[in-house]
Amino acid sequence: MKEIHFPSVLAMEHPGFVSEALSRMLSVPQGESLTVDLTDTQKLSAFGVAGLGACLAHLVSRQRLASGSVIRRPENGRVSNDLMRMGLYRLLQEGSVNVFTGEKMAERPQELWLVARPEELEGAIPRLVNLLRGVLPATRADFERVMQIFLGLGDNVFRHAKGHSGAMLCGQAFPKNGVVELAVADYGQGVRASLSRLPGVRESIRGDADAIVAALMLKVRNPDGTLRPGLLNTLLATASKTGGELVCLSGDASVALRGGELRQSRVAHFPGTIVGMRLRLLSPGMQDAEEAPAPADQPAPAPGPAKP
Repeated sequence: MKEIHFPSVLAMEHPGFVSEALSRMLSVPQGESLTVDLTDTQKLSAFGVAGLGACLAHLVSRQRLASGSVIRRPENGRVSNDLMRMGLYRLLQEGSVNVFTGEKMAERPQELWLVARPEELEGAIPRLVNLLRGVLPATRADFERVMQIFLGLGDNVFRHAKGHSGAMLCGQAFPKNGVVELAVADYGQGVRASLSRLPGVRESIRGDADAIVAALMLKVRNPDGTLRPGLLNTLLATASKTGGELVCLSGDASVALRGGELRQSRVAHFPGTIVGMRLRLLSPGMQDAEEAPAPADQPAPAPGPAKP
């Protein structure tokens, strides 16, 4: 029995804590039972839950875990109830991703959604966003924006991640301060491998941090040859304009926009990608934020690195 003890915080503020726990969990030998010890976890957010869900879904779908694998529930009742509502206990108990993909929508978890195929995004995302709308009294236009962000990030997983476990989507609303946090995680090839196929970009990438910054600054070509911001570039601009936050974790690096500054840090290796955004929906800037375009394959040169 392999036991992984998770930290007190599993949230976007500390991507290093998230990646360290996930890295240890992914190193569990084939066929060994696993105890995910969340006893001390006092705070979680969509970023951490999406990453945890993506890893567990990968291990379960690949039959990497033996029967008897369990989650040791947090002592914090609110956090424990959140994870129950999101279906993570059932995922290990039943040993099947059908918890998230079963035919009966009403029996699927709330706030956490595993999308197995790209054509399922258009059905899954409105359901998830409607849950957030029921908690946070923002405008319809704000939640249309959230829906487009989810759609763009989910589409990115199927275009570029080359993984086999789908896209794990998670959303949380915080009505007291008008904030929504959304995250999309995958167990795929990571940002660096995805960008390495693009001439003009791979030559400037020396590591995972460079790759994430390049993706955040990427310009893509329209069919007529004009340039426009890529998806992550647009999301970075939206977060900056509205005073929000954005964190991208992939490989051994995370890059975060907080307080208007872009900073990078080295983390334990995570083979896939987790992107999280925190937006104040009641901010006037949300009304003027640019649309999030779908990514393309012809990039313009990327700028220099972020601050360490």
